[in-house]
Amino acid sequence: MEALWLLLIPVLLIGGFFLIRSFMRLSKSIVELRTAMTDLAEAGAALNAVQDEVSRLGATVDEAHRQ
Repeated sequence: MEALWLLLIPVLLIGGFFLIRSFMRLSKSIVELRTAMTDLAEAGAALNAVQDEVSRLGATVDEAHRQ
């Protein structure tokens, strides 16, 4: 019975090590995901600005063709 307790301690230590390591990796992945989402939001805003410029240019071209 004591052998089971002695075997349980290294199993718990090794399991705890890998559990902590996996949580650290998860935290790092969440930070990278937040950064990617921020970059995507900035790119979306820039794309909207470009779309506004293109629509203004199209309206200008249409106006020039009418005259």
